[in-house]
Formats: sequence, C-alpha cells, structure tokens
Amino acid sequence: MARTVHEEILRVQNLALKCLATGKLLTEIFNTLTLGAEQNVKDAYASILLLDSSGARLVDGSLPSFSKSMRDAFNGMLIGPLEGSCGTAAYSKQLVIVENIGTDPRWSKFKDFAFSQGLKSCCSAPIIGSDGSVLGTFALTFTKAKPPTDIELEIIRSSAHIAGLAIEQKRHEENLKIYAKELEDFSSIASHDLQEPLRKIVAFGDRLQSRIPVSDEQSRNYLQRIQNSALRLRRLIDDLLQFTRIGSKERSFEITDLKEVVENVLDDLEARIKETSGIINLKYLPVVEANPVQMHQLFLNLIGNALKFHREGVPPVINLDTICNGNGNCVITVEDNGIGIEEKYVDKIFKPFERLHGKSDYEGTGIGLTICKKIVACHGGEIMVKKQPNGVTFHIILPEKQK
Repeated sequence: MARTVHEEILRVQNLALKCLATGKLLTEIFNTLTLGAEQNVKDAYASILLLDSSGARLVDGSLPSFSKSMRDAFNGMLIGPLEGSCGTAAYSKQLVIVENIGTDPRWSKFKDFAFSQGLKSCCSAPIIGSDGSVLGTFALTFTKAKPPTDIELEIIRSSAHIAGLAIEQKRHEENLKIYAKELEDFSSIASHDLQEPLRKIVAFGDRLQSRIPVSDEQSRNYLQRIQNSALRLRRLIDDLLQFTRIGSKERSFEITDLKEVVENVLDDLEARIKETSGIINLKYLPVVEANPVQMHQLFLNLIGNALKFHREGVPPVINLDTICNGNGNCVITVEDNGIGIEEKYVDKIFKPFERLHGKSDYEGTGIGLTICKKIVACHGGEIMVKKQPNGVTFHIILPEKQK
C-alpha cells in the first residue's frame, strides 16, 4: 500500500514538473501540487501561500478546497513566531508541526476560527529559494488533532521544493523578458547612435587619405589603422545587432527547404569559394518548419567559417548531410577538412567574442558561432561541435515541426 502512495506522489510531482516545463501558469502548477496532495491524504486541506512584495505577509497562492472565509483568513497572514504554522514556518525557515491547534501557542490568535472550520492540526514547510530566501509556504491542515505521518511529511517537503523551483523559474523567465527588452533598446541605439559617428570617421578618413602626400608613409599608415579599426567596429556592431534581433521579432516559422537555403548561401559565398578552390558536397538537406532568414544566417556562418579556416595549401572540402531519426528531429552535419580546433576550446567556441586565432590571422568579430547557437535554440534545437583529426564537424539538431 505504501508503495502505491509513493507512486502516486511521484505521479503528481512529475505532472507538476511537466506543467513547469511546458510553460503553464504558476496557478496551474500550484493547483496540481495542492490537489494532488489532497488526493493522497485523507481529511486534509493543502495550501500554498506566497510572500508578498512587502516581505511581511503571506498571500493566496493556491487554496483550492478552502471555503471563502478560510481563504480570506489565510490571505494576508503576517510572518512571525506566533502567526500560525505558515507564518511561523516562513519566519523561522523551518518545518513547523502543530499536532493540536487548540493547545499550541502559535495558533492562539487563530484557534477559535480554526475550530469553527473544523481544523485541528497543521504542518507547514517554508518554500526556500536557491539563495536561501523565503518564497512562501506549503502546508497540510488536518481535520483531526494528530502528528503528520512520514508520507505526509514527504508530500509537504517535496511539494514545497517543486513550488520553489516553479517560482524561481517563472522569475527567471520574467528577467529574460526584461533582458530581451534591454537588448532591443540597445539594438535601436546601436543602429543609429553608434553607426553615425562611424560613418563620419570612415568618410572623413577617405577624404584625408587623398590629402596626405604619398611620401608621408607614416601618416598614411596611421590613417589606415584608424580606418581598419572603424571597419572592424562596424562589423562588430552589425554582428551584435544580428544577435539581439534573433528571437525577438523574427519568430515566424514556415515550411523551409534547407537545400534551397544552402544553395542561396553558396551564391553569396561564390567569390570566396572560387578564391579558396573550395568544394561543397550537398548530400541531403530536409524540409523543416523554420525561419528562413535565420536558417540563411546559420549556414552562412558555418560554411563561411569552414572556408575561412582552411589549411594552407589545402582546398577546403565541406560536406553537408542529414539524418532524420523518425522522432520528429533531424540531425544535420556540417563537416570540413580545415585547421580544426584544439580540445580545450571545444566548450568555449560558442561563447561571444571567443576568438581562437589572432585578428591578423583571420578576420571576424568572434560572435558568429554565438549567433548560430542562438538561432538553433530559438528553433528548439541544439548545436554541438566535434573535433576531427583534420577539421571539425558541427551537429545541428532541428525539429521538423515547431511547437
């Protein structure tokens, strides 16, 4: 019998975690936990109370089976050492067990109302965040005066833990929205306020170039360095703009033929392919639901890098192929025979501005693969790199259809 109860507890917890993973609202996650607890415990009411913005009171998070008068009584409860089971648990940051509401001093202010509602005992656990702060409480309030059983304590502790995960995850999502808005604001600034002075530097540099005597090599060299730095900064701003725009406005997905996308990329790279005597082998690329503009960016970066980082005297050979595994995902490989990557850099390669070579050796801003990773993530996929004896292989996992 105990094993059956444990299995039911796990089922409820997994259901709550599934709600969290699929982006359900906090109220739905909380109700899953409280109603699930009540299904497994007889003669008990489950509740989740949340810390309010003042940090001094607990407010309704989920009280699904409480009467209106009971909800009103619990909502707005003060935090303190003599504020019932929940107020005391939030105050002490410890599990609070009250076996008899009528005799426990922590319930002295509320015992008459509790008895009028048929409440006799209560056990409450604080919901603690990862930083040690109190987020709320999870409690079981019983219609009998008794100590909680081991299974009931397990339900209380585990439910409080999952509720804490849900609260922090939702706060993290809100912070990401704020961060995304800040990136959009930066994008607006970068596209206007930063680009305009750069254009002037380049324009006046060109004018100044014609006024410097050919014999003044040092001055011409200094000016050329200024021009080169301005152009590098422009490329960096352009790359940052691409990065900030991914996932913000370009969220529309449509049926996209990746073979056609790559063929267009190869048209864009035609000059570089001829310059390096590159060979690109397209075996199989699928039709998926994706954002075609972002897919173009993805393959432009990957194939462009493969052409850029080729071995001296060895024409680059790039192979693209796909395996669709039947579970809704396609694994696309982009393999090259270039200079490769040292093992110690494999975990760093997708970080922004992580350059593995000097600026004088290879041009670029060091953000191209960061853009690739963000594009794939926005499509619900994953990108990985694998070192080969000669060259590297990128594995891109993309869903055939977007959720």
